[in-house]
Amino acid sequence: MVFPGNVTFETTNVGTETHELVVIKTNLAADSLIMSGNKVDEEASGETIGEIEAIQGNWISGDGLPETETIVLGPSALLQFNAPGFYN
Repeated sequence: MVFPGNVTFETTNVGTETHELVVIKTNLAADSLIMSGNKVDEEASGETIGEIEAIQGNWISGDGLPETETIVLGPSALLQFNAPGFYN
């Protein structure tokens, strides 16, 4: 459980595909998010309140360093990794 307030996310992608972490405010259940092809349609599913874009895999960046972002969370925040086919 994550409580409302400032939350710092530290992400490290040890895989080979680029990902993004998206935090949206929504009243939809996780299994009711609006899809666009094989990705979640962020705009149709809610309001984006924060994201870390293009989390590179170690094979791309070569450094393996984590990316961080501090996001202010409120009620009804949903965290998701939005990459093609990831949310199916």
